[in-house]
Formats: sequence, C-alpha cells, structure tokens
Amino acid sequence: MASYRVTINNKTYELPPCTLSIEERIEEMSRTDKRYNAGEITVRDVRQMQFDFLSTCVPGAFEDIETADMNDLLAATLSVISVYTAPAIKAKNEAMLSQIKPVMNSPEMKTAAAIIKAAK
Repeated sequence: MASYRVTINNKTYELPPCTLSIEERIEEMSRTDKRYNAGEITVRDVRQMQFDFLSTCVPGAFEDIETADMNDLLAATLSVISVYTAPAIKAKNEAMLSQIKPVMNSPEMKTAAAIIKAAK
C-alpha cells in the first residue's frame, strides 16, 4: 500500500490512503474555481470546502477556519492534492515514455536527427 506524506507549516503529516472518497473530494476541489467564477459559490464556500478537505486528510493542521491564513490554507490544499496525484501522474508519464522510446530510437528517427544535425 502506498504511503503519503505532506509538510504543512513545517510539520509533516501522514495522509490517509487515497480511497475513492478522497478521490471524490479531490475532484470536488478541482471544480471549486470554476464554480466560484460562475457565481455558484462564494469565496467563503471555497475556503470552507478546502478547510473540510484538509480536516479529513490532515486533522489538526488548521485549528479554526476563522483564524487560519487563507494563503496557507490554499497552499496546503494544493500540496495534499499534489501528493495524492503524483503517483498517477508518474505512471501516466512512464506509460507515454514507453510508447515514445521505440519511435525515438528507431533507425528512421536517428537518420532524421543526423540530417538535422548536419544541416546546422
């Protein structure tokens, strides 16, 4: 099982497993800007959703939404999402590279690279 750690305000936290529920919360976070810009939710709603998300993932990182620094709240939310999504992004990139490498190492591509190099 994967383990996830995030540092918030110079303190390291162990995150819970990336369950379906966590993924749904991440998806909800990804839609907040669009909903805010569309006037569907207020900035307070956005910050409350971030606070609730963080309270689930890193209990105690922020004691109270009213006294929390909103920039720290946003940065922490983005950090948690980044930690959770990093393995999937890495796997996707490796899958794409495995498809590209044979093409890049093909004789045709090596010939094309040599022609371009000679033309310089």
